[in-house]
Amino acid sequence: MFISDKVIFLQLDKTASTHIAKLLDQVSPGEFRAKHSRLEHDAGGRCVIGSVRNPWDWYVSLWAYGCAGRGKVRRYLTQPFPRMAFRLLKKNAMHPGAWPKVASKLAAHARNDPANWRRLYASAEDPALFREWLRLLLSDRGKHLLTGIWEYPDRPFRASTGLLTYRFLRLFVEAGAWRREADRLRSPAEIEALYRAHGNADRFVRMEHLGDDLMAILGDLGIGFDAADFKTKEKTNPSKHDEAAYYYDAESIELVRQQEQFLISEFGYQPPAISPSAQEPH
Repeated sequence: MFISDKVIFLQLDKTASTHIAKLLDQVSPGEFRAKHSRLEHDAGGRCVIGSVRNPWDWYVSLWAYGCAGRGKVRRYLTQPFPRMAFRLLKKNAMHPGAWPKVASKLAAHARNDPANWRRLYASAEDPALFREWLRLLLSDRGKHLLTGIWEYPDRPFRASTGLLTYRFLRLFVEAGAWRREADRLRSPAEIEALYRAHGNADRFVRMEHLGDDLMAILGDLGIGFDAADFKTKEKTNPSKHDEAAYYYDAESIELVRQQEQFLISEFGYQPPAISPSAQEPH
């Protein structure tokens, strides 16, 4: 999170949020707090800004980041069972009310095959590995393995909702409303209704239009800037991968469409246009 006198920027991972926060600090100096933390207090009259990204591209970036040996998602999918069990039991030892959920998570991880996940992270140049990874990640078993991704495996709506929509909602729905209502959500219509009633962001920067969106926001807020700084393509912590169209086939495109339908509708995102040659190995 980045906070200055005029803006609060909430950082959704893998949406160029580190880069955006640095740009904001150049024109409206402020302070950096825990990177992907939620807004737990009133904005105090500041403009709350968020960032977002095309879901099809987001999943490729998330996977490629893991192929480089990085990221929380890779860590939880590939960790050995004894290590995961020790951490989970240690964290919840003093919370008896959490033990049933802990038992469920232990059972899910006991059936996990970390070696298979490591295989799926073997090469960011292999679209077949990406598609298999995506299918397994967005299965019910895969979602249950994400025990370190806040409370995602515990939410009933996870069955019809992908990881990106979950992270978006947790960050951009008012914290109190999220705690009260998240367990009641079942359908995309209920998700949309909650967001309409309790969304906390005033403006969004789409990663695909980063410079233009950010300059428009700053202009509306009366914050001066040098346009040249906002046209740069340089990003922080980028994933190394090809364009999204290289990795997808019709089945994987449809899977993301089903799981991320709220964000796709909200921001008008379109799937990658696939050509037969894009599926040929390098």
